Amino acid sequence: MSRIESTGGQTPRLGEPRSLIRQPGVQTAPVLSPDGRWVAYHSDESGRMELYVAPMKPDGSLGTGRWPVTAEGATGGARWSRVGQEIFYRGLDRRIWAVPYKTEADAMFVSGAARQWAQQRLADVGVYPNFDVAPDGKRMLAIVEAAEPRPDETHLRLMLNVEDELRRRFRGQ
Repeated sequence: MSRIESTGGQTPRLGEPRSLIRQPGVQTAPVLSPDGRWVAYHSDESGRMELYVAPMKPDGSLGTGRWPVTAEGATGGARWSRVGQEIFYRGLDRRIWAVPYKTEADAMFVSGAARQWAQQRLADVGVYPNFDVAPDGKRMLAIVEAAEPRPDETHLRLMLNVEDELRRRFRGQ
């Protein structure tokens, strides 16, 4: 996993990539905490994808240590709550899970027990993130599984005479 830094100034520009995490296996979906002091990422170092957290130094390099947040698998990217000390993630069951955490002396990350945040399963979109937490922490936006999935049914909507329809709609303005 690499870090790409800004070269400073009013308009952000990409600097040279620098290696951030060097370990065997796959590391994916890094996301910074709201205060910029921690990075959550997925790694398969345990034999399956799990969520880990590591400290970030003010210069953008990793601090010492990393802590597993999950033990039952996690996929698709994590989201930090901006108003409380929780991390949300998509479990292997495609449900959203929440893990409370606390930090000690900016160098120790302690996660609590995971709890299922929602009963509804998220849609299967592969490894891509399919949910986000609102800044106020009161709402979540998610792509969820259809109430009655029917794999044998496909809907295709086709609109003909698009130009005529646009003219009709915009004449009334």
